[in-house]
Amino acid sequence: MSETLKPCPLCGSTDIACFAEECGDDYDNVPTFRAVVGCRGCHEEDCDPSYDDEPCFGIEAYFSANHPLVKDCEDPWDIERVLERHMAERWNRRAERTCRMVDNGCELCCSECDCRHDYDDEPNYCHNCGARVVGA
Repeated sequence: MSETLKPCPLCGSTDIACFAEECGDDYDNVPTFRAVVGCRGCHEEDCDPSYDDEPCFGIEAYFSANHPLVKDCEDPWDIERVLERHMAERWNRRAERTCRMVDNGCELCCSECDCRHDYDDEPNYCHNCGARVVGA
């Protein structure tokens, strides 16, 4: 991949994985692709660091064949490269976007993507959209 990836915002590691792969079909038999970018240096509890290509902290997304990034790809062999480039851009933009953790009474939710966080303390970055958490 030609895109230079920024270091991990949590541990500072430059050992960043970025890949995309076809992962099967959805319920309508439409091909689905999985794209991941993240740090191999951060290891969450119960993480097995022996899986070298699977980062523990990062951003994971699934794209169906109907998604514009996939559908507009002229050469089907380029789909994985297009998705890798997209994820690298998301990873590198993560510090530019900000969010807040909103307490909905029983859990914290990201103000940007509404994903739920199972943290006792607020995270530095949203584990789903990668936005930097600022203030309450």
